[in-house]
Amino acid sequence: MHHPCNVAQYAALAALKMGRESTGFMKEAFQKRRDYMLKRTSAILPTPAKAPEGAFYLFAPVSEFYGKKTPDGKTVKDSVELCQYILESEGLAIVPGAAFGDDSCVRFSYAADNETLAKACDRFEAALKKLK
Repeated sequence: MHHPCNVAQYAALAALKMGRESTGFMKEAFQKRRDYMLKRTSAILPTPAKAPEGAFYLFAPVSEFYGKKTPDGKTVKDSVELCQYILESEGLAIVPGAAFGDDSCVRFSYAADNETLAKACDRFEAALKKLK
């Protein structure tokens, strides 16, 4: 019979005894970040993203940009190519929705500080504006 190691058992016990103050603070911080990302991406994208229900990832719909050309003349065909273009042109790493079964979206993590999120949104917007 297998059981969790002693370290994991003590860590779980400490978490149970610690109270909910820290989790309330974290929940509030993530809600603010989520709301910021929803607001920013809604201002950038033709179709707004839906609020995630439990994770710190935002799936942003980007298929309206498929078929557009990058400044060097390459046609963006899917979420993988869009993410590659954004990484190469703006240095912003976001994840193609194709990796999660939805090629019409890209996935942002908002588990970062507010300044980093603002810069990420600025880079995302700049890359999309260059597509023709």
